[in-house]
Amino acid sequence: MRKQWQVRLRVRWAGAIALLFSVFALTAYGQTNKATIVGTVTDTSGAVVAGATVTVTNVGTNQERTVTTNEDGTYNVPLLDIGVYRIKVTASGFQESVRENITLQIGDRLPVDIQMAAVGASVVVDVTAAAPIVQTESSDRGSVITGREVTELPISGRNFTLLATLTPGVARASNAGFGGSGPDARQFNNGDPRAGSGGPNASNAQGDTPTARFARSGAGTLTVNGQRPTNNNFSLDGVDNNEPQFGTIGVFPNPDAIAEFRVTTSVPPAEVGRASGAVINTTTKSGTNDFHGSLYYYGQNSALNAFHPMLKRDRAIAIARGDAFVPDKAVQQIHEFGATVGGPIWKDRTFFFYDYLGQRNNIPFPFTSSVPTALSREGDFSEFPTIRDPVTGQPFQGNRIPAGRIDPIARRILALFPLPTANISNPGEFNSNYSALRENKEDINNHGIRVDHKFSGSNSLTGRYNEQRLKVVRENFFPADLTGPPGLPTAGFGAGEEVGNTRQIVLTDTHTFSPSLLNEFRFGITRLNIGINNCGVLGACGVSATWGTDVGIPNVNLGGDETTGGPGIGFTGTGFVEFLGDGGLFRARSTNPYFADSLTIIKGSHVVKTGAEVRLRYLETICGGCAGFEKGALGWGDDRTGNAQANFLLGLPPGFSQRSKTIGGPFNLRMQEYGFFVQDDWKVNERLTLNLGLRYDLLPGPTAPTEKDGRISYYFPDERRVVLAQNGGDRIVELDKNNFGPRIGFAYALTEEKNLVIRGGYGLVYTLDGVDYPPAVRNPPFTNIVFDTFTLAQGPPIIQSGIDPNNVPAGTNLFSVDREQENGYVHQFQASFQYQFSRDWSIDVGYVGNRTRNLLATFQQGSGGQGVARNATGDLLNSVLLYSNAARSSYNALQIQLQKRFSSNIQGQVSYTWGHTIDNATGVFNGLGDSKNQGRQGPSNPFDLDFDRGNSVLDIRHLLSANAIIDMPFGKGQPYLSEGIGA
Repeated sequence: MRKQWQVRLRVRWAGAIALLFSVFALTAYGQTNKATIVGTVTDTSGAVVAGATVTVTNVGTNQERTVTTNEDGTYNVPLLDIGVYRIKVTASGFQESVRENITLQIGDRLPVDIQMAAVGASVVVDVTAAAPIVQTESSDRGSVITGREVTELPISGRNFTLLATLTPGVARASNAGFGGSGPDARQFNNGDPRAGSGGPNASNAQGDTPTARFARSGAGTLTVNGQRPTNNNFSLDGVDNNEPQFGTIGVFPNPDAIAEFRVTTSVPPAEVGRASGAVINTTTKSGTNDFHGSLYYYGQNSALNAFHPMLKRDRAIAIARGDAFVPDKAVQQIHEFGATVGGPIWKDRTFFFYDYLGQRNNIPFPFTSSVPTALSREGDFSEFPTIRDPVTGQPFQGNRIPAGRIDPIARRILALFPLPTANISNPGEFNSNYSALRENKEDINNHGIRVDHKFSGSNSLTGRYNEQRLKVVRENFFPADLTGPPGLPTAGFGAGEEVGNTRQIVLTDTHTFSPSLLNEFRFGITRLNIGINNCGVLGACGVSATWGTDVGIPNVNLGGDETTGGPGIGFTGTGFVEFLGDGGLFRARSTNPYFADSLTIIKGSHVVKTGAEVRLRYLETICGGCAGFEKGALGWGDDRTGNAQANFLLGLPPGFSQRSKTIGGPFNLRMQEYGFFVQDDWKVNERLTLNLGLRYDLLPGPTAPTEKDGRISYYFPDERRVVLAQNGGDRIVELDKNNFGPRIGFAYALTEEKNLVIRGGYGLVYTLDGVDYPPAVRNPPFTNIVFDTFTLAQGPPIIQSGIDPNNVPAGTNLFSVDREQENGYVHQFQASFQYQFSRDWSIDVGYVGNRTRNLLATFQQGSGGQGVARNATGDLLNSVLLYSNAARSSYNALQIQLQKRFSSNIQGQVSYTWGHTIDNATGVFNGLGDSKNQGRQGPSNPFDLDFDRGNSVLDIRHLLSANAIIDMPFGKGQPYLSEGIGA
C-alpha cells in the first residue's frame, strides 16, 4: 500500500454480427477529438418549440453549422471542433435568441437549453447563463485538461501526460511498478542487478535501456484505476498514437501546441477500445481568423541552484577524508525554448498553426562504484585479505602475484579503469571507492504544422505533420581521458547513445450530408525509430567499435553491426569492480498506418454512431542483448584465490561464460488490430439519457504476430520441440475471436434545474499488454546461446548456425505461449453523483470498480519451475518461459473531485481517490502480486499464480492532487494597468 500526495460479456463468434458492423462502416473508426452540442428549445411557458433554426458558429474561424429542432424541441450538432461558440436560434413568431461564449471541450456532449420569447412579449429571457458543469448527457468518467492548464501549470521535462494525474484514479506508477508491469529493464541490461527503469534520481541508476526513452517521458508509468501502465491508449487528433513494441505513447506533441486533452478512465463509449486503463485523447491547436503566436525560454544551471544540505554534509566528510569528488549541489544545465504561430491563410476558409520545441539539456548525476586500486591492478593485493595460489593452495608471498604469471590481456583491461577517487583504507569499503558525475545530455527538436481548410459549409479537411528528433548521450561511467589510450572501452551499462525519432501524418475529412447524417474519415501514419547503442556499438561515444579485438581478445568483433563493441566482463565478491562491455545492438523501427471512419445518424431523440477502425503494425526489430551477449560474456568470482581481480589477472577460466547469436535479424513483424462498433445516445426525456453501445475487437497481441518471411517460432512442451511458422504471414497460435464488449450507461438529472445528476455505467473492454522484445523471435533457429568455458586468451566460441528446433539441447533457453490466445479484458463499472452548487462550482462523488482477467504473465516450465518442458530425447530443459493469460486483478475506489470553473480570476480543482488494488501478477515478467515477492522474477508457485495474490505494487491507497491558476489583477481586462505597454 502506498500514498501519493500531489499538489498540482463473453459470447461466441458470430459472423452475422460482424457482417452487420461492416455494413455500417466500410472503412474504419477511432476515438473522436470532436465534440457535440445538444439541447432543447422552449418558450417562456416551458412548451417546446419545434422547427426552430439553430445556428452554431465557431467564433475563432467563423465556421457555421445549422440544424432544425425536431418535434420535441431538441437539437443535436455533432462533430464540432473544440473552441468557443455562439448559438443563435430563430423561429417564426419568436424573438431571436443568442447565447455567447459557449466553450466546447474535447469529447463533450454539452447541453445548452435555450428559451425564446414571443414577438412583442415583455418577458426577459436570460441569454447569458453559463453552460452547465455537470454532465447530463454522458456516463463515462474522466476529465479534460485544458490548453491553458497544459501551458501554465508546471510540468517536468515538457511532458504533458504528467497532468493526467489531476484526474481521479490516475497516478504515476513507482519504479517497481513500472519495472514489473512495463518493459523488463533487466533483459536489456543483461542481468545487471542494478538496472531498473532508470531515472537519474535512482540510486546508482544504470537502467538506461530501451525503456529509457519512455521512462524519461513518464508516459509509460501512468497507472489508471489499478491497471498496468502499458494498458493505456493514446490518441492524437483522433488518430492512433501508440508505440507497438512497448505499449506506450508514440508521438509527444509540443505542450504549447496542445489545445486540450481528455482522460477517460472508466466505461468509455463503444467507439473506444483496446485499453483497460485510460484513453488519453489529445487534440492540437488550430489557427483562427486572427494571428497569434508565442515565444518562451526556460533555463536552469548549476550557478543558480541552491546548495543541498545533505550534499554539503557529505562533501565536508569527503574533504576531511581526502576524497577527490563530492558535489554539494545539483549539477545541471537545462535550456528549453520554443515558439508557436497561427492564423488565417484564407479568411474564414483556411487556417494554419506551426509549433517548435527545442531542448538542450545536460543533467549529470553522481554515482558511486568500484575500480581497481593502484596496487591491485598490478597484482599487489596487500590492501586486501589474503589471496591464495590456486596451484598450491598456499598464500601468495606478500599477497602479490608474480609478474610473470599475470595475464597480459587482463592487465591491459584493468589499466583502463581510473584510479579511485575515495581515500579508503578499509578493504570492506573498496566497493565504493570511486565517485564521479556522469554526463547525461539531451538534444530534442520537435516541429509540427497543422492546416485546416473548409471546402464548403458541408465539408472540411484537416492535415497535420509532426516530427520529433531526440538524441540522448549518456557518458561512460569513467570518462575516456582518464582511462588510457583514446577509443578504448570504459565501463558502465547504460552508457551510450540513444535516438527516438518519430514522424506522424494525419488527415481528417468531415462531411455533412444533411443536418442528421454526417461522416468523419481519418487516416494517420506514425513512424518510430528507436535505437540504443551502448558505447562501442557502432562506435558510439567515440569508443572503438572493435575494442574487444583492440585489447587482444580473439573472436569478438567478427564484422557486422551486431558484433561491434566488446564482451561483457563482470566481477563478484571480494575484488568486485565495475562492469565492462555491452549486450549488443538494439533497434526498433515501426510503421503504423491507421484508418478510421464513422457515420453519425440523428433520428428523433436518438444519435446513432457506427464505424470501425484498422491499425496496421509493421515492426522491424532486433535486440542483441535479449539473446544474451553477441560478443560473449565472462564473469569472475572470488572462489579460487579469494579475490575476483586476482582470478582475472591470473588468467583463470571465468566462473560464467557464454556467447549468443541472433540469426536472421532484424525481424519484420506484422500485427493487425480491428475494431467495429455501434453506439446509440438516446435522449429518453428531458432528464434521462441512455448511452448504449456494442463493440467488437480483433486484437492479435504482441505474442501472436506474423513475420514477413515466416521467421517466428515457439516451443510447445506437448511436442517437445520448437514449432516454426511455415510461410510468411502464418501464425503459430490461434487468435481470440470472442471479443464482444457491451457498454451500458445512463445520466439522470434529479432536479428540474439539472444541477444534480446521477450517472452510472458498465462496460466490457478488451486490452493488450506490452512485452518488450517479442518472444516469437527469441527461439531457435533464430537465436543460439552457447555456454562454454573459455578464457580471455581463447576468446568466445564462434557460432556458425542456429540450433535444430526439433532437437534442442537441454541447456537451451526457450519461450512458449498458450496455443489458444485469449485477450485480456476488464469489467468496468461506476456510479456517481455530480452536483453544481453554484454558477462555477461543482463536486463529483463516485464509486469506481473493475475486475480484470486474462492479462499476460510468465511461468517457468523448465528446470526449477513446472518441470514439464523436455526435449526430443526426454531431457529436462533449462529454462522455458511461458507467456500465459493468467493474471487478474480487482479494483475498488471512492473518487471525489471538487472543481471551480474560471471566474473572478481563478480556476482550479482538487481530486481525491481512496482505492484498493489486488492482483496476482502486476507485470508480464515479474510476479509482483504481493509484498512477499521482494522483486523475485516469476511467480513463487509456478503451478498457481494465485499463490501470490495480494495487495498490488500498483495499490495506491490514498491519492490526492490539486491545482489552481490565478490571474493577477494587472494588464488587459484587469482593474490595474489595463492600458499601456504590455496591456
